[in-house]
Amino acid sequence: MAGGHALRLDADIRNWVLLPIAFAMFLVGLIRFYANKLMQTERKVDMTGLREAQSVIRSQRLRSGSAFLPPAAIRMRQHYFLHKESGIFSYKTEKLNPQQELMSDPMQMVEMMKKQVSMVLPQMATMAWVNFFFTGFVVAKVPFPLTPRFRMMLQRGIDLPSLDVTYVSSLSWYFLNFFGLRGLLDMFLGEATVDDMQMQMQMQQMSMDTAKGFQQEKEMLEFLEHQWIVPSSETKAAGRLRKVLSNSNLILQDGRNTTSTFAVARLEPRGRRATKMQRCSSRLRVTRTHRATLSRNHPRWLPKACAGASDGDTSFVRRQILSAGAAAVVVGLVGTAHASETPPPRGAGTVEQLEVLAKRAYEARDLENADTFLSRIIALEPNEAVWRERRAQVRVDLKRFEAALVDFDDAQRRRPPEYRSLGLLANRGLANEGLARWQEAVDDYSESIRLAREIGAEQPYVYNSRGNSLASLGRYEEALSDYEAARAVFQRSHNLSGSIYAQSNKGLMLVQVGREEEGERELRSVMRRAPGSIDTRAALAAIAYARGDLIEAEELWNWACTAINSGQLRENGPVLDGCALYRDPDWLGRIRRWPPIMVSRLGAFLNLQGGAVQSAMGGAN
Repeated sequence: MAGGHALRLDADIRNWVLLPIAFAMFLVGLIRFYANKLMQTERKVDMTGLREAQSVIRSQRLRSGSAFLPPAAIRMRQHYFLHKESGIFSYKTEKLNPQQELMSDPMQMVEMMKKQVSMVLPQMATMAWVNFFFTGFVVAKVPFPLTPRFRMMLQRGIDLPSLDVTYVSSLSWYFLNFFGLRGLLDMFLGEATVDDMQMQMQMQQMSMDTAKGFQQEKEMLEFLEHQWIVPSSETKAAGRLRKVLSNSNLILQDGRNTTSTFAVARLEPRGRRATKMQRCSSRLRVTRTHRATLSRNHPRWLPKACAGASDGDTSFVRRQILSAGAAAVVVGLVGTAHASETPPPRGAGTVEQLEVLAKRAYEARDLENADTFLSRIIALEPNEAVWRERRAQVRVDLKRFEAALVDFDDAQRRRPPEYRSLGLLANRGLANEGLARWQEAVDDYSESIRLAREIGAEQPYVYNSRGNSLASLGRYEEALSDYEAARAVFQRSHNLSGSIYAQSNKGLMLVQVGREEEGERELRSVMRRAPGSIDTRAALAAIAYARGDLIEAEELWNWACTAINSGQLRENGPVLDGCALYRDPDWLGRIRRWPPIMVSRLGAFLNLQGGAVQSAMGGAN
């Protein structure tokens, strides 16, 4: 409904509307089956006409899928259909046209009328019965969220836009039974039942004018312009990757879970005057900026993409582009559950060996050793900015934000003045956030967003992080705009988890700026899309308490605390009290970044709960 309350369906609706419609449709299916058997007469199938109709259909399918067949296969099939002497379409059809068949065989008209009667009359009768006695009833609810596009299918006969799309009207229930009971009838009767769609297709084939069909298909096949797309598919893929990498930037998104991040892969030259070959052989660096909280930041490093290439080796450039794209995609799929090979072997002293060890240590979340390996690499190559930037990313994960900022600044100074790294800016923003330097974080995020726009990229995670920093500065309207921008980009890229997270932040900020109804509507939309979201149910509980609806607030809070697995593991299994962190106002405001008004409302609700528990305990004593 408008307020988002769930409807409680009366048991009488189930007993006198839902079940009778289903039972009646089942009986109608039985009656139609036995009526068709009684009215069916033995009629010899015209195999010649059926074969000719199937030939026309086969020719149509050949034309529609010709791009996937090689030229030799197409020529062979054209010869089969079009040869002047033996081609299928060169024969004179023996099947009469539909008008001549009706005139020569009056019983065919009778058969057609029987089929139409058995198909149309039961539909008309049952639909009129349902429409007359049960119009306007809501009979069921789909147990999973749906998009608004399903409204026309599930809520026929009910013109109520505020009603949740998951509720099913009586007329839609009739159609669902009409199209969905065939499997039950097959199981009950033990043989094939009446299939309306199959019956219509058979009638169309039997009534096809094959003479006209032969002539039309013959002309279409003769003038078919065949182009085999399979050999060019690899070239097209390479061209698209080359176009993506032409700006020396590649934006990738990883939607594994709500705490993962997105990657910025960049082919960077060694200096201002780097040749084409030097740019090719530079390191393909993949850095990962922050998606949700300061505690998640996952850099990945890729090996040198062009080692050993020559300036004129075009085939190698092609392999480099394909391998770079494949490696960047693999970054989004590689998990973090790799074993760390630490401590390092005594012989590991080269930059390449230390780089491998640092990568493995980071993937195993052995951050201390990753920092140590990177420090040893910096000692070997003190002028390479990339190693300082990677160590800074590790130190952000270690929450050593001051040291991380020093490394970020050193990396920036060691690069050409015109060089800008999206990953460096976004990760430096995270370090500033960790030190509560909100304005500096906003400046870094804004510069990263501006540069991304120049190359046609979008950074939804950076939008979300900038929104958090703006909210900490009290600039709530600007934060709301950033959350909406993040949600829109996530939605366009079909990243469901990111879209839900940004939409939840948007709903919280709408409440903060005084747009209560809009905020609650956004949060309820999130709850429908992600029923297991503890965050959303806790926020809705605080909103319900603020407007005086204590019963709904208790229901939402209890569901979040007891019915949703928080994923926290203990000796005896997962902890079901998923709302434990939400009882901590410091965590809620500083880490989760709820706006002040929502933190205050949830605190008031929890204080009321605590007082009620103490009163109950005092009464028991």
